[in-house]
Amino acid sequence: MKNAVLLCALAMACLPGRAADATTPPIRLVTLLAPDTPLYGQFARLIDSAFSQLQQPYTLSYQPARLAAASFKAGLFDGDISRSAQFRGVVPDAIAVTPPIYAIRVIAVSRQPTITITSWDDLKPYRVAYRRGFQAIERPLQDVKGRYAVDTDASCMAMVQLRRMDVCVGDEALLSHTLATQDDDFRIDYFDQLPSFVWLAPRHAALAARLGQVLKAMEGSGELARFFQTPEKHGAR
Repeated sequence: MKNAVLLCALAMACLPGRAADATTPPIRLVTLLAPDTPLYGQFARLIDSAFSQLQQPYTLSYQPARLAAASFKAGLFDGDISRSAQFRGVVPDAIAVTPPIYAIRVIAVSRQPTITITSWDDLKPYRVAYRRGFQAIERPLQDVKGRYAVDTDASCMAMVQLRRMDVCVGDEALLSHTLATQDDDFRIDYFDQLPSFVWLAPRHAALAARLGQVLKAMEGSGELARFFQTPEKHGAR
């Protein structure tokens, strides 16, 4: 029988994964995705399916983006399940397991109809809010002088709603969770797409190779894409 293993890290939320047996040590995974978002559930189900096929026990913990990266780099976690290629600049020796498991659809949200964003360069004249520690967004914004980091996607949207910022930039799936609760009319521009990977510490190179094989098979069967199918998505408008 598969046993649940619970690991709580730095007093942040954590959930047990499946275990092949009680003697196999679990792989400690972390994510920047908050457990109250639909995207967290999609990632969690995918990871559970993949690690069950590997018969590898694991734990999955949530930490804010910057803290999760620091904890992984310090060796407190064995892997991070939801990071773009930009994560290489934070943890250079980590292994990005291929194929990628998700595509980050980058959107710019504004209340001003005259603002049109079609590229990262288009953001340079504006005051831009973004989620702190989300490397896929943070690093491309380094040349934007008016950038401002906030702790949550909801705070990013609030800055635009209050007109303290001109634009909020983030992952469509995460911002849509907040947009669904808003009555205001926002302009939404989709302007980039970035692959997101499971990252493992170099000491788990053998597991990374095995996981890559499982993910490749899931990709080929269409199972990988099905985890992220939603009945409705916000398009650029």
